[in-house]
Amino acid sequence: MYTINIAIIEDNAEDLKRLNDCLDRYMQNCKYSFTIHHFSSGESFLASGLSFHLVFMDIELPGISGLETSERLRKTSEDEVLVLVTNMIQYAIHGYAVKAADYIVKPVMYEQLSLKMPDYLSIIKRKQKSVLIRQNNSLSKIYIHQIRFIEVFRHDVYIQLENEKLKCRGTLKEFEDELDGCGFVKCSQSCLVNLGFVQGFVGDQVMVDGHQLPMSRREKKSFSDAFIRFEKEW
Repeated sequence: MYTINIAIIEDNAEDLKRLNDCLDRYMQNCKYSFTIHHFSSGESFLASGLSFHLVFMDIELPGISGLETSERLRKTSEDEVLVLVTNMIQYAIHGYAVKAADYIVKPVMYEQLSLKMPDYLSIIKRKQKSVLIRQNNSLSKIYIHQIRFIEVFRHDVYIQLENEKLKCRGTLKEFEDELDGCGFVKCSQSCLVNLGFVQGFVGDQVMVDGHQLPMSRREKKSFSDAFIRFEKEW
């Protein structure tokens, strides 16, 4: 059974117990095992040095706020599925800035959480998927959530990560086949894009995590349709 490591950052004992009980109840009816850690402040969470698949972050915390804690977390890691927990829904809009997957309004109800958990677990599963890339005489594993886009130039394939570009052997078609169903779509015949990093469109250009990539007329409609579906699903 696959274990999901979960962090709950919550200073209110009643709210903590409610969310913890909901997660325990959900675990009884799913194929995963949960390991749940509790933190009463953002400082203690950040200082723990632990890695988590899923983080439930209360926005109102003593000391540094949940949003500031999330900002500090994102400076070192994008791996966690971050869910903001709040009793003031107007704060939820700030979740985009810290790459939050969702928000939950207090008091957390089991019916509410049970509808959302399959989406969180799907994102976690997607984040764990990796591809093997061939470089000279070596093989390297790259998690697909790190990939911004993959492009081919002449006979070389380049994989753009957050702060580096890797040159490897293979073909774009090989990557397209391997990443089928994982949110990767071609914006042109020579470029495969991770829809999770698409910021928008400007004319015949698509913005991908600060990079401006050409969009071919042939691929524009299918790419736009795939992006809209992706946003609704995720």
